[in-house]
Amino acid sequence: MVLIPDSQSDGWISTDPKQHVRIWSQANQAHGGDLVPLIKMLKAWNKLHSALFRSFHLELIVLNVLNGVTISDFPSGLRYVFDKARDLIEYQISDPAGYGDDVGRYLDTREKIKAAVNRLDAACERALAAERFAAEGKMKSAYQKWGALFGGYFPTYG
Repeated sequence: MVLIPDSQSDGWISTDPKQHVRIWSQANQAHGGDLVPLIKMLKAWNKLHSALFRSFHLELIVLNVLNGVTISDFPSGLRYVFDKARDLIEYQISDPAGYGDDVGRYLDTREKIKAAVNRLDAACERALAAERFAAEGKMKSAYQKWGALFGGYFPTYG
C-alpha cells in the first residue's frame, strides 16, 4: 500500500498501484487487448467534453460496464459504454484493489449527476448515429459524428 496526494480533498489516498496494474492487465487480456485503447478513447472524449469525469472513475466505470461483456469492435464498444454508464453514475464504485470508498464521490449533487448523465446521453446519441451512418455506407457522416465525439483525436474522412 502507498499513499498518494488527493488535490480534491487536500488529503491522502491509500492505494496499491501494483494491484491496479494486475487488475487492468487481466481485464485488458480478457478483452483481447481492446480494453486499454477503448479507455484511452473515452478519456479523449472526456477531455474534449469538459473533463467532468475523473480519470480513475472513468476507468472503473468502463471496467464495471464491460465486466462479462466482449468488445466486438470499438464503435459498438464505445456506444455500449456510453449507454450503460448512465445507469452507474449514481451508484458507488469502489477501488477494486480494496482501498478507499466511492471513487465517484465528487459527483455529490443531483445537478452534477444530471450533468454527467446528460454528457453520456449526448455521446451515446452521437455514437448511435455514427454506427447507423456507417452501416448505411455513409462514411463521411459517420466520421463527422465520431469527430464530434473525439475532436482532433479522431481522423477526418478522406
